[in-house]
Amino acid sequence: MTEPLDNIEVLKQLLQQRQTAEQELERARNTFLKLNGAIEALEQIESSKLEEGENLMNKLNPPQDEPITPQVVD
Repeated sequence: MTEPLDNIEVLKQLLQQRQTAEQELERARNTFLKLNGAIEALEQIESSKLEEGENLMNKLNPPQDEPITPQVVD
């Protein structure tokens, strides 16, 4: 038959579990921050690519103020 744990033993175990949980939370927070940083960097890269693509398209096909209409020559 096992003896019941006294409050001191339970308290020690709970303190150890809390310390372990805090360490895991800190690691998870660091991972989360790194992921957010990587996501933001890639979003900025992709956004600038789109802007560059739009600028390139504007250079290749500049918007015209007046549409060109064909004229019939008699």
